[in-house]
Amino acid sequence: MIRILIGCVIGFYVSELNLIPEIINFTNEVGLTDYFIDSLEGMKQEETL
Repeated sequence: MIRILIGCVIGFYVSELNLIPEIINFTNEVGLTDYFIDSLEGMKQEETL
């Protein structure tokens, strides 16, 4: 129950403060986007073997 409440509060503030574009810019600057793409490609290659 507490997890749902915390998730709702965090979701409300993320949407209210419009943080999604900032989060996307941060992941691009740090290089997490490339890491996610590489890991997904690795999973796809393992699946086809």
